Amino acid sequence: MSGVEVEEGAPFREVAERLAAGPKVRGGVVAYGSSILEQWPLEEATGLIPMVNRSFGGACTGDLARYFDRLVAPCEPRLLVFYGGSNDLAAGRAGREAAEGFFVVREKAWRLKPEPVIVYLSVIRSPSKREIFDRVDEANGLVRAEADGNRLVFFDLNEVLAGAGPDPAENWFVEDGNHLTREAYRTLSAALAPVIRGLAARMELAGSKMEPGRG
Repeated sequence: MSGVEVEEGAPFREVAERLAAGPKVRGGVVAYGSSILEQWPLEEATGLIPMVNRSFGGACTGDLARYFDRLVAPCEPRLLVFYGGSNDLAAGRAGREAAEGFFVVREKAWRLKPEPVIVYLSVIRSPSKREIFDRVDEANGLVRAEADGNRLVFFDLNEVLAGAGPDPAENWFVEDGNHLTREAYRTLSAALAPVIRGLAARMELAGSKMEPGRG
């Protein structure tokens, strides 16, 4: 699978090739998504569980589906942590389209053997998306409805970051009103850690193997 090629001129191709050339964790945790996950020091949540982050900023769900076979499949993940759809919505797509984009990634993941458990991190109701909260909620709701807590786990970032009302407090965000502060990531990692580690214990991920980059 590591030899899968992507057509010349495809968006993010150079970024994907750079990520693909990095170290691999076989049979461990793969973080895959857009910039929210790219910037997340997820080791705070995974602890000693072997993990590699294959996320890249600006990615829509179509991009994540395009590069799945190049970036994720060679790692043979037992646990896939996913954040995506936010850029789809920002580009004007409907909530259903963002959810369906994730479902394409899900189907690719569930073709792998063994089949990984997927932890879907909800699209964040950030201040920059206030005008499209209805589409954010639609996307999250469609994925939540599919989650069974076993093969697909829905983890609501908005609940963790909620302020006085149902929406995340603005102090969790940097100036662009979209990306998260260091303190926000610490808070999210603390909440996510029991979920990740519980799933890892169930799947006995301690035996995962780190390999050097091979492209």
